[in-house]
Amino acid sequence: MYERLFRIFWKNISGERAKRLCAEIYMSDVRQTLSAFWNSAKLIAQELKDSGIEDVKIIEQKADGKTKYGDWITPQGWEVEKAYVKIIEPKDMEGILTSYDENPVSLATLSASTPNGGITTELLSWEDLKDKSAISGKVVLTSKRMREIRGEAMEYGALGIISYWLSGERRFLVPDANYWENYCFVPRNIWGGFGFTISPRKGELLRELCRKGKVKVHVEVKTKFLDATIPIVTGVIPGEEEDREVILVAHLYEVGANDNASGCATCVEILRTINDLISKGDLPRPRRSIRVILGYECYALMAYLTMFKERITNMIAGLNLDMVGEDQDLCKSVLLLSVTHPAARAFTDYLLMRLLEIAKSLMPRFTWRVRETGIYMIHDGSILSDPMIDVPTPALINWPDMFYHSNLDTPDKVSPNTLRLVGTVGATYVYFIANAHEKEVRALAQEVFNAARKRILDIASTYVHTLVLKGHDVDRIVGDAIDKIDFITEVEERAIRSVLRIHLNEKLKEEVDELCLTLRDFAKQEKKRILSIARGIIGRGVKPERPAIKVPKDMEEAMHLVPVRKVLGVPTLVDLPKEALMELRSITSESYPYSRLLCAPLFWANGRRSIAEIAEEVRKELGKSDIAFLVKLFKFLEKYGYVTLKKRSK
Repeated sequence: MYERLFRIFWKNISGERAKRLCAEIYMSDVRQTLSAFWNSAKLIAQELKDSGIEDVKIIEQKADGKTKYGDWITPQGWEVEKAYVKIIEPKDMEGILTSYDENPVSLATLSASTPNGGITTELLSWEDLKDKSAISGKVVLTSKRMREIRGEAMEYGALGIISYWLSGERRFLVPDANYWENYCFVPRNIWGGFGFTISPRKGELLRELCRKGKVKVHVEVKTKFLDATIPIVTGVIPGEEEDREVILVAHLYEVGANDNASGCATCVEILRTINDLISKGDLPRPRRSIRVILGYECYALMAYLTMFKERITNMIAGLNLDMVGEDQDLCKSVLLLSVTHPAARAFTDYLLMRLLEIAKSLMPRFTWRVRETGIYMIHDGSILSDPMIDVPTPALINWPDMFYHSNLDTPDKVSPNTLRLVGTVGATYVYFIANAHEKEVRALAQEVFNAARKRILDIASTYVHTLVLKGHDVDRIVGDAIDKIDFITEVEERAIRSVLRIHLNEKLKEEVDELCLTLRDFAKQEKKRILSIARGIIGRGVKPERPAIKVPKDMEEAMHLVPVRKVLGVPTLVDLPKEALMELRSITSESYPYSRLLCAPLFWANGRRSIAEIAEEVRKELGKSDIAFLVKLFKFLEKYGYVTLKKRSK
């Protein structure tokens, strides 16, 4: 069903052309400034216009560090004139440690200016300090991520921070890379400090110097903050049903060639190729429109969805391209398919799996795998796939990447072959959904059903294997198996029914209903098979011990309180007062956006489920849940305006 389309796009997508555009975007975005971001947006808008894409627009979202879109506050605009750190003492080490001119990634985003002419002061190692008050008026050196110590360091009077943090084993494998610190001072630099990053190799050397004696540095930073606007680029290939759209997204304005100039360049290449094939008559104009949205990661989509809320219901599905150009051998990467959440599982995941299987046959060395919990990574696909927004948008992301968020994420790490492959997958995906009619939707529903059936069979077989190996604790194992099969059956039914987002008529609906009934019957037979095998093992009847959340008497309100989400999208909690954050941390250690403990309950909160019912769904998804925790969490979210708690009659 997809092979013909795939071959057409494979022949026409140019990885080399995408890489050239990727390099141009990188050369602009690596500067990190508002003016550089506008240059990138204008470059892409012109590329789209030159490719014949229609309705190309630059939409302006406020970048003042104050305006909210949902709960997302776009960072303030920022310009850099100069920034550097120079070692003054010891004399034998005198010289430039790092500078923005040579390495723009070394300057922490939204760093503030020093006084005119800069500052000369002592550099102190944070990890070796016995008295934190000693850092007043000094610069701090740390192996920690800058944002981890920012609050405390600035409260003690530090003027700035130099960090040589690099995640995990990367500090040993790429010791000359320096991390891009993009989150320390957002959305506004209320601390008035500055930050630089250096490589682990330089950092360890500098720390040793600090231990041996006094180290003095001269730092000069000249930057400017602007309450401004930042651009979102959009364009469309109109379909016959112009208002119904398939969405292609990627984020601009990061410092890496792979993250994410590669995704933006690939989006442009996909639209250029589709439009060219339509113009030449090699492909018909699709039934539905294909729209691209490119901008600041997450912030741009939240702004777009807020400004054009009425368009959400016409968005059929999406695809997020994020870090899609990696030379996988060089970057030690695997392409992850980040799937939709179980509460809103969709056909999109299975369509992409099928296309990636075709891709693998063309490039055997190319590697990919499914990431079931990818929704909890912060990316544009997570924004759209949030069940509250309900635009199923899986993401393709090369992860891990040895050079991620560092000065070494440069165009030489980008493979035109990977760009071509992902571009072909993406083009086939968006065009197929945009053009599918009754016949294609029927076939897609059958494919999703087949995949769902196999998933249930695999789960059942795993539990059968466990029963045979263990031979004891049978009632619990059978209970777990039935619980898991029931949950997965519900999830996969959602995926099968989601094909009707593309095209809906009464006949198709009846056929999809029949597929769902058949899936339930198959699940029932698999549960019977497990029970039969279990009886044979223990020689008696089985009493399945199904796991379930027990509601304590003092928590019975959980059965009657129904959370209703009020704020579009996932909370960032970025502007909560300090006392509120302390209150949240007393409830959970995971007080950051897209943590599972925060997001999973929200994703299951559909305005009809009680807290107790949400707790059950979270347990089925994550393997554990705590009603007392969820009651506290939802009351906290109600207190700060994120949800309303309706009372259901007893």
